[in-house]
Amino acid sequence: MRRRSVHVQLIAMGTVILGGCSPDLPTDRYVYASHNECVKDWGESNCEHSTVTYGGAGGHYCYGPRYNTSVRLPSGETVWSGNPQRLAVHPTTGKLLGLNEVQVSRGGFGSFARSMFSRGG
Repeated sequence: MRRRSVHVQLIAMGTVILGGCSPDLPTDRYVYASHNECVKDWGESNCEHSTVTYGGAGGHYCYGPRYNTSVRLPSGETVWSGNPQRLAVHPTTGKLLGLNEVQVSRGGFGSFARSMFSRGG
């Protein structure tokens, strides 16, 4: 019984430590490390500056469109925005949109905790 109590306390401490290290980025939309990279894919009107910074230079992330939505491109064409498993394809050029997105951890601490408990951690 004592061992489980210590185990739960350590996991709780890990949550606080991990939470302070990772930026609070959305997991339901494209995230770019540069506004220019977002604009190349989606156009100015589909990119939003964020207040979340990265790196020592204080760069700001940029948010592209949400996944699984219709997006109007600067060319006037409408495209399905795709999702992390299936990127959008530009209807005229065939170029994949979202390739320059930064890799945001979609699992988070919850998936780590589930894997620990499912193994009997």
